[in-house]
Amino acid sequence: MDDNVKNIKLLEEVSSIEQRIDTIEINIAKIKKIQEKIIISVATTEEFALAQKRNQIVHNTREILNETKDLIKRYERNTRDLRSDHSDKKFRSERLNHLKEKFKIVLDTYTQAENTYLDQRKGRMSRQYKVVYPDATQKEIDDYLKNTFDQPIFTNALLGIREAKDTLAEVRKRHSEIIKIELTIKELLDLLKDLKLQVDDQDSEIVSTAIDIDIAGQKIVNISRDLNGVKVNKSIRRKKWLIAVITTIVILILVVLLIILLGENS
Repeated sequence: MDDNVKNIKLLEEVSSIEQRIDTIEINIAKIKKIQEKIIISVATTEEFALAQKRNQIVHNTREILNETKDLIKRYERNTRDLRSDHSDKKFRSERLNHLKEKFKIVLDTYTQAENTYLDQRKGRMSRQYKVVYPDATQKEIDDYLKNTFDQPIFTNALLGIREAKDTLAEVRKRHSEIIKIELTIKELLDLLKDLKLQVDDQDSEIVSTAIDIDIAGQKIVNISRDLNGVKVNKSIRRKKWLIAVITTIVILILVVLLIILLGENS
């Protein structure tokens, strides 16, 4: 594939992920604004209409979050599969870190917003419960907030009063909203955890590569040492052969001289 085509494809891939993250940021801002209106609303019809609108944006945002996570994972796999000396390796790694950091920021922002909203919703329900039970303890309120559907005391206290029944229905709707908020927070925490695992895996890969390099380096040192040993042994053997040859030549010369001398004497 032509380098220009590859670069264009790479930039499009990064741009696609960044656009999704930008959309998530916009949606979070919308969700926060709606949640602020819900908290200060006095009419239940307005409150639940806003809650329905909020839930739709939350649903769309959830889909984009999962898409973004999958795209970042794919981008990371493709980057990891490149050779260390590949021309795009450094650039892709830098963009990957940038995308992960940007994604983490929106996840943190969204989680914080939902935690704040959850506390506000629970606070509103607590105050409503206190209206019915002015002497209720904090434990009783906490138990109620965990489950409004199995609260016979609260239900019995409201039976026979139309307005109170309507209030109970409203409280139960609000409790359903709390469950949805808690689910959203859990999903966000799971995404953050998944993202952290990706970073840890990447760090582990770097450490593993460094260890492999160290091992390879040590092997090279050992091989070099062995080669040096072989060279030394060869040098010693060469010197021994040289000494043996010289000794043989000297002996031959002495033998020849001895023969000549004996011949002259005779």
